[in-house]
Formats: sequence, C-alpha cells, structure tokens
Amino acid sequence: MSWTCSELKTRAKYSLTNKYWSALLASLILVGITYGVTWIISLFSSFAMIPAFFSTLLNNSYSYNTAYGGYAFFQVMTTFLPSIAITMVLSILPQFFLYSPMTVGGNNWYSRNREMPSRPNYKTLFCAFQSKHYLKVVGATAYPFLFQLLWSLPYIGSYILFFVFFAVSSNSDSSLLMLTPLLLLVTLGLLALPIIASLRYTFIPWILADNPEIGYRRAMELSKQMTYGQKGHIFGLYWSFFPWYLAVLGAAFLTCGFGAVSIVFLIPYLQATQAELYAQCRHNAIQSGLCSFEELGFLPQSAPQPQASPSDPNGPTM
Repeated sequence: MSWTCSELKTRAKYSLTNKYWSALLASLILVGITYGVTWIISLFSSFAMIPAFFSTLLNNSYSYNTAYGGYAFFQVMTTFLPSIAITMVLSILPQFFLYSPMTVGGNNWYSRNREMPSRPNYKTLFCAFQSKHYLKVVGATAYPFLFQLLWSLPYIGSYILFFVFFAVSSNSDSSLLMLTPLLLLVTLGLLALPIIASLRYTFIPWILADNPEIGYRRAMELSKQMTYGQKGHIFGLYWSFFPWYLAVLGAAFLTCGFGAVSIVFLIPYLQATQAELYAQCRHNAIQSGLCSFEELGFLPQSAPQPQASPSDPNGPTM
C-alpha cells in the first residue's frame, strides 16, 4: 500500500492528540540522559588531555624545527595519541551500550503510543535494558553499524583525498588545481552511499522495539525488505522537515543561540511521524507475507485490538 508524507504526518498529529506533553517528557528524558552522558564523557576526555598537554609544553615540542621547516607535528601527535585513543573509546562505547538501547526504548514508547488511547508507561523507555534483551539489542544495533561504516569508507577516503589533493596542487601552483572541482563532485556523489545504507537499516531499532528477540540477521533482512523501493520516498519524508529546522535555526540566530532549545519541541512530532512510517511499512511487509504479527512480537489477531485512528486505514496496531 502506497503512502504520502501528508498522510503520515496527519496520523502522527492524531497520535499526539492530548498526549503531546507526555511525548515531550518522554523525549526530554532520553535527550537529557544522552546529553548528560555526553557532557561527562567530554569532561573526562578533557582531563585525559591535560597530562599530554603539560608534557608537550615541558618538552618544548612546539619549538620551531629549522631542519624540516615546520613544527614538530609528529612529535606532538605522538604525545597526544593515547589521549585521543581514550577519547575515541569513550565516545564509541556509549553509542553501542547506552544510546542504541535508549533509541530502541524510545521507538517502543512511540509505537505503543500510537496504539493506545492513553500514553504508555515511561518504563517503556528503558525496556531494552532488561537483562534478557540487553545484549541482543546491543549486538543487533552494533552489527549494522559496521556495515554502514563500510559503506562510508569510499566517501571518507575521497573526502581525505580531496583535501590532500587540494593542498598539494595549491602549494605547487600546478594545473592539477583545475581537477579539484571534479574530485569534489566525486566526493559529493559518494556521499550517497552512506545515506543509502542508513536508509536501508533505518527500521532496525523499530523492529527491535517490537521484538528484541528477533536477532540481528533477521532484523537487518527485514529492514532491507521494508525499505526496498521506498528509500527515495523515505528520504523525501525526512527532507520535508527541513523548513522546521530552518525555523529553529532562525530562532537560534535571533536569540543568540538560545532559540536552538526549541528543537526539543519538534522531537515528538518527528518521532511520531517516524512511528507512522514504520507502522505503514510494517503493514505492507505483513500483507506481502515478508513477516507475521507473531514474529514482530504481537499477540494473535484474535486478541482485542485498540480503536483505530479515523485517518489510519491500517489501524494503530500496525
């Protein structure tokens, strides 16, 4: 069954009727924890840099090196390398062990919110941290991350090559400088690869929210099947929120940055729309025989079902 952006947004607004502030509180809980942990990690990373910084100053690593005609760059990088490694580890580990399970919990809350006449319990936000689900959720979200990283390597390599090429051609006053626009176009073209990968696996956290026991292989396969032939449409839905981001940017500009906080009031609408998108694609997958209600953790259809939205032909349990 086809869908339009306006239809999904209309259903999202309906699901937030009389429950917007509850949804906002749910989103603020997740955002608060995320930014709180990020701030703590940044603080520890800063402290990790302090010994290397003073060591560099005491060793006078910034002294000018006339033999090489520049600063002792590699000596400085060697001094800071352990601190940089610690910072990278502290930044990556929470993504797998904290942020991803929280994303699954948030998706679960918004999926249940569209199915229930009252708002779900806030404990739903932390459902992925249950001992029987936690490691499976972590593994199922980490595995696709590696695939997305592989899809990003051509773009990353081209991005680095562009700046190296530009620096070399600029310093040598070579005619090679004329080729930099072509390399820039290639780099921008390769940007499509990580975008396609992220769209392909976009439903994995939603699938895990329905059934954390489904396994990473099946979640990846099902997400690819749900998004097959829909990636352009999904990208268009995400892009349709661009005017809202411009409005937030304008508010931030007019208020010297304080208006950026207004983005949090947009999160419930964004999440509710994504919940409707997943529900629609899930409905199409079930109708096509790609999966079943039971596989996604639902009760048999003979069980009582919540009342459907007037604007949602699939019903809120889809």
